[in-house]
Amino acid sequence: MHVLFVSNSEGRAQQRVRRVLDAYANRIAAQTWITPITEEALAEVRAALKRKISRHTSVACYRNVGMDRMELLWVVGNRHHYDNHGAFVAETAKRKRSMALPWRHAALLAACAGLAHDIGKANTHFQAKLRRSTQEAAQEPQSDPIRHEWVSAHILWRWLRGGQPGVLGAIETWNQDVQGARFDAQWMPFGDSIGDALSAVLLLAATHHHGLASPDLGLATDDGVLPPSKLIGPARHVRSTLTLQDRRALIIQAGHQQEWLAWQRRFERAWRRLQSCPAGSVYWHSITLVARACLILADQSISSSADRFGAKGEAERLYANTIRDKSGKRSLHQDLFGHLQAVAAQASRNVALFARPALPILDEVTAARLAQVEEEAAGPFAWQEQAVRAAREAQGPALVFNVAATGSGKTRANMRLACALRAGRHVRVALLFNLRTLTLQTHTALTEELGLDARTQCAALIGSREVLDLYASPILDDLDAADGNKPDRSGEAFAPLVCGGEGLREVVDALAPRLRADHSALTLLAAPVLCCTADFLNAAADMTEPNQRHAFALLRLLTSDLILDEFDSYDTKAIGAILRLVHTAAAFGRHVIVSSATLNDTLRRAITRAYRSGLQAYCASFGKDEAPPAARMLMVSHAAAARWAPLDDEQAFAEFCLQTASAAAASATLRRAFVQPIEPPSWPASLTRAIRPLHEATRYEIAPGKRFSWGLIRVANVSTCLEVSDFLAEQAGRQPAQRPLRLMTYHAREPLMRRTAKEEWLDRYLKRKGADWLQRLACLVQDELGQAWNEACEIVFVVVATPAEEVGRDHDFDWAIIEPSSMHSIIQTAGRVNRHRHSALKDGVCNIAVLDQNRRASEGKVLAFVRPGFELKIDEGNKTTHRSHRVGDLLPQGRIDIDQRLLFGNSKVAFQIDDEAAQEKELAHLHDKLNPGSVLWWSDWTAKRYPLREGDHEVEYSITLNANDTCNLWLRGKRIESNVVIAAAPPCALGEHVFGYEQVWRKAQRDGRITAPFWAFSVPQASLPDTIKIGWSGVEVKESNPC
Repeated sequence: MHVLFVSNSEGRAQQRVRRVLDAYANRIAAQTWITPITEEALAEVRAALKRKISRHTSVACYRNVGMDRMELLWVVGNRHHYDNHGAFVAETAKRKRSMALPWRHAALLAACAGLAHDIGKANTHFQAKLRRSTQEAAQEPQSDPIRHEWVSAHILWRWLRGGQPGVLGAIETWNQDVQGARFDAQWMPFGDSIGDALSAVLLLAATHHHGLASPDLGLATDDGVLPPSKLIGPARHVRSTLTLQDRRALIIQAGHQQEWLAWQRRFERAWRRLQSCPAGSVYWHSITLVARACLILADQSISSSADRFGAKGEAERLYANTIRDKSGKRSLHQDLFGHLQAVAAQASRNVALFARPALPILDEVTAARLAQVEEEAAGPFAWQEQAVRAAREAQGPALVFNVAATGSGKTRANMRLACALRAGRHVRVALLFNLRTLTLQTHTALTEELGLDARTQCAALIGSREVLDLYASPILDDLDAADGNKPDRSGEAFAPLVCGGEGLREVVDALAPRLRADHSALTLLAAPVLCCTADFLNAAADMTEPNQRHAFALLRLLTSDLILDEFDSYDTKAIGAILRLVHTAAAFGRHVIVSSATLNDTLRRAITRAYRSGLQAYCASFGKDEAPPAARMLMVSHAAAARWAPLDDEQAFAEFCLQTASAAAASATLRRAFVQPIEPPSWPASLTRAIRPLHEATRYEIAPGKRFSWGLIRVANVSTCLEVSDFLAEQAGRQPAQRPLRLMTYHAREPLMRRTAKEEWLDRYLKRKGADWLQRLACLVQDELGQAWNEACEIVFVVVATPAEEVGRDHDFDWAIIEPSSMHSIIQTAGRVNRHRHSALKDGVCNIAVLDQNRRASEGKVLAFVRPGFELKIDEGNKTTHRSHRVGDLLPQGRIDIDQRLLFGNSKVAFQIDDEAAQEKELAHLHDKLNPGSVLWWSDWTAKRYPLREGDHEVEYSITLNANDTCNLWLRGKRIESNVVIAAAPPCALGEHVFGYEQVWRKAQRDGRITAPFWAFSVPQASLPDTIKIGWSGVEVKESNPC
């Protein structure tokens, strides 16, 4: 093809561009180049230009289309010189754009709240505290009997709702009330919802530092029957024990009348306009979310500025804060009234950042390419074309369910659908994941398969520099060198993001100066396509998160369409947290794409309810003519035609998934299971009895006379994993030479370096794609067996793993034994069997065994399908949501074909019905309580009731290996005197010569990876262990003494 380069770069950027383009093309004018070129060379030119990009760079590349025209291919740098079709903009004119009415209401609300948010700092206690903090002898933080923002709400309420003639009258009433015997410490200025201007202003003033607290009602109280106003309280703002002396210290001294009256006039000007806004909690929901975020950012930005807003050091002045100098000494800083006025002005201006975001978008050439339909497409990804075609029909916000099978290209499809829903314009996408591994894998897939640039278009955030480092630079270099197919990620894939331009700089300057140095926060906002763990965006709807993080996450969510991958991999409480994000995205009219091959109908209903609820708020405020009942969902799959349906269509999703599963199952049966009986007294012995029949059913010849199979034993938790692996190791020692058994474990309780080395090793040998996989596997087996290879006839490799293997690992096993935790665990684990080869099973042949009882059921526990699992108690006795703890009672009798048909319609099994009943019960309170405008949105009730990550009270230790084969144990940088035992690996241990502790430690020393995070592991206890056993199967903790 022929291409034309046109540069409109300025300054030094002009010379850098010339040096690059002169090396690749012929210059035909001062700023124009032309050349025939291949696609690979053109990509090299673009990468070279991007390496030296600055805000003065602007290079457009045009490609010939046939004989009659040229089309814009891409622009590197500033796009402001070109229109959407690639025409050069000869002249520009700016016109002031007015915001839509709801955004203007949000600006008014932010201004009013900004003027009122800190008036409570005028109280005697707070002013004395500021002055004491400037003295060298008093540097420790001092708590307030009642926090200043709560005092602000008290005064504002007494003025605007209590009938006082002005703010001075409200202050006088406050002074009387706070010293009176009838002062109500449990006073709350809100009802069940935020439905008018006053409630919104009071809320913002009271919560600009902390969300509202929810009281601990105890296990005996069902919070589902209580109204929202009974689930919040002032515990975070009011000290639990208030003495009369405490209350007297909170009075506001007389004086400063002129300043108060001037403040009142400013407030009344904005307040009169705000009172004309419509009433109703649905209308105020989205507006209040935006205004609060704008207030938070303004308060932090103004407080950290050098402006004092008044003469320095006036003794009688009221102050808002203090400032530290370079020596660490504090001094009084900003005048209170000047601070209030500045915050109000900045908060009002900040609304424009949300209403007209100048944040970077995916360039339209790339977005249009991804949204384009290839009419002649063929192969395994051809189904995506009709899905993209259907997505281009979207009108207004849409909810998309992608239930395509694993391996059918859901990652590619999700990104293409996001571009198609926006018709290739103004595309910003946030992809959320439960696991770091999935996050990094998806980032790699988007950059390598879809051609997104890792420096300017697509970024990854996972919260761990060590995991990112290990992913970018693999541990097992010798294996990687032998495997010519493993991509090199050590280049620019995870380099700091370089994107934006003037718009992004304006946003950075307006939000907070510290954003410049915060790479994670800058990436969160700047990346057009962001792959991140859910933790980064959870703050958008979690009032327990730091305020600034909440505001940044909300801005990202408000400006991005949302893709939720493997949605059902979260536990039920975490699903509640994700549903908050679905609601919030819908409240601002964003598209949401939910992707999972095993999504059940109960979760689909939960997502739909959350999306509809958010859409109701959007239509009431920022929407135009859309109505929630008219909102639609799009369902796409690899085996069924894409289909639009109303959000309220309860049957459409189940019918679509059944159609998908039936079409997939019509070709061949890939996974078939039987129920393995549990015979007491030994639970591990019952489990291992299934190994031989599964091996004999799935074995294949890897060399003449050598039959082999590789199996997975999935167990529910680490302690069971260690127990089963030790039992199997003992059994392996008794095996005849002709039937060798080799074992390894995979779980989270191992140092990061060793666990990562295991993952790389498993990824290599359990990737059964391409023509040489059998040859590579035969070499591995021979290497592992050594001299035992000569006598071996029936060879079995086994991986004993926790649910860490279920999601995010692209492994292909021959067979699996499953300790059931839920129907989802069975389906997901079964997906690791016959994953790449898709070999059809003969009639009656099974490659999966499901244990009739899991470990908890065999021990007679009341709740068996928990940790992980969904089972709940439903009364004070022993009745639970599950009708039986025997899988034989929950699954069909005989041989069972494992596919999606078990989850839907008339073929839905009892196990799935009971799981869904438990999920429905757990999520019921969320749907009942979190209506648009509910006061609970601004409290910590949702985060406590539905946390994204439940704390397991784990303690993180790290180890260092010594030259004399001993080991030291460390806790928070201090060495712990504890008995650390390094147990020798048994002969049956698989892969120890590659990822054994000593081998990985030596490699870590060479690479400089011996710091604590690389060798950290967590154990579920809060005490010092007597003995930690560092063994081949993982880290085992013996009896411990209290700290």
